[in-house]
Amino acid sequence: GREHVCKRIQLHLTPGVDGVLDKDFLTCDLSPGQELSEEFTITVAATQAGKTLARIGIEAAGDGVKPARETLTVEHPLLRIAALDSVTRVAEALRDAMAYPVGRNRGPQPAADGLADLRFAVAGDELAMHAVVRDGNIGITEMLWDGSCIELFACTPDRETLSEFVGGMPIGHVYLTPETDKGPAGGYVHQDNRPRADAAIRVASTPHKDGYLLSALIPLRLLCVNPDNRSFLFECEVNTGKDRDGKGRRMSLFGSGLAYKETVQYALAVVNS
Repeated sequence: GREHVCKRIQLHLTPGVDGVLDKDFLTCDLSPGQELSEEFTITVAATQAGKTLARIGIEAAGDGVKPARETLTVEHPLLRIAALDSVTRVAEALRDAMAYPVGRNRGPQPAADGLADLRFAVAGDELAMHAVVRDGNIGITEMLWDGSCIELFACTPDRETLSEFVGGMPIGHVYLTPETDKGPAGGYVHQDNRPRADAAIRVASTPHKDGYLLSALIPLRLLCVNPDNRSFLFECEVNTGKDRDGKGRRMSLFGSGLAYKETVQYALAVVNS
């Protein structure tokens, strides 16, 4: 602009985010043509209301300042490890990977009411995952999401920035089911509005306490992710079998409600070498 600007801008996190800014204001005293940039540190709880944080909203306001809001995507580091020749090696390979809790706040020990703990890494051109799932009513249904299963969703970050220009950028959607007395553990791709078995997804599971352990190796291409990319957006949903009242539990890692078609609550996986 052509006018001198002297403003104090208040900053705060949007409601629902448990965290603090190290500085909650920005003072600008600028002559025409000048610019100002400043870095802030945001300290937040890793899990909030039983969900792992994926997005943070920051709002700015002040006298004579048009209110503005910016949404930041939280980066979650994923290890890159050597390709694995067998799904039975996943649990050991991911032993030191960070555990993502589903349905509980992060802590040193799994909580009794937590639904699952998940670990991830990129192994060659596959996503490796190991899950500890608490499901006392293990059962597989024709529509997999109505029974015991883990759903994984992923896409390129470009989907959020370029979709309106390019269009048709897909979300990869994969189902993983545990072994039951009716059949082995399996991997499925959502295709033509239904899950279809895909032998390229390697899955193994074993009973464990009040649920099961599940390991999987999923080709990244089935999740619409280029294996050479250093980052991708992802979400995970855990579903349980139904109890005597016909009720099951369903919870997502980052809080998505419509993960099969919306990425607004996906987190950003950043793959480390």
